[in-house]
Amino acid sequence: MSKLHLLLPIIVALLALAFLDPFDWLMPGMRTEFILGLLALATIAYGALLFKEQVRDERDVQVRAFAHRASYIVSVSGLVAIIAHQILTMGMVYPEIVYVLVLVVATKTLCHWYGDTNF
Repeated sequence: MSKLHLLLPIIVALLALAFLDPFDWLMPGMRTEFILGLLALATIAYGALLFKEQVRDERDVQVRAFAHRASYIVSVSGLVAIIAHQILTMGMVYPEIVYVLVLVVATKTLCHWYGDTNF
């Protein structure tokens, strides 16, 4: 794994965490828009890096498969936990969170179907 493989996810995570802003340091304005732009660029770069990865041997296949399964389980579990928290505390759920959960599950299912039928 190259340094770029480690650096880009950290950059994406730190930029996303910048929006939590517990002390109201980031008032909506140019700085917030700039950080949002950086977050979008870092996410695009990380996605491009993931698609450019090359598998060299069976170990790489296993490592990638484990990473994909773990990230899928964590993301789906996190979204379900957010939905449960919102239902229990607010009595409602933001529809965007449900849309993202459906998109994640549908993407995983479609990729499995595509891989089974074409490879």
